[in-house]
Amino acid sequence: MLTFCCSQGVSSAAPVTTAANKPAEIYIIIDDMGYRPTDVSAFSLPAAVTFSILPHTPQGSVFAEQAHAQARDVMLHLPMQA
Repeated sequence: MLTFCCSQGVSSAAPVTTAANKPAEIYIIIDDMGYRPTDVSAFSLPAAVTFSILPHTPQGSVFAEQAHAQARDVMLHLPMQA
């Protein structure tokens, strides 16, 4: 009886989605933005590209505001050194 109950539960379960059923995805992150004014050229890349911006850098605030205005994903690049 116990075997029947367990197999009944397994047979009515929803099919499992595996990674093999999904197409591959690639994410592009431009890192270390904020020191060089020439990094502004990255804003001509497609909006799907994410920017990782260093705080307290000469261009960091400007780049973060511009990325926000373009509805881009922005990551805070926070160095953890002491």
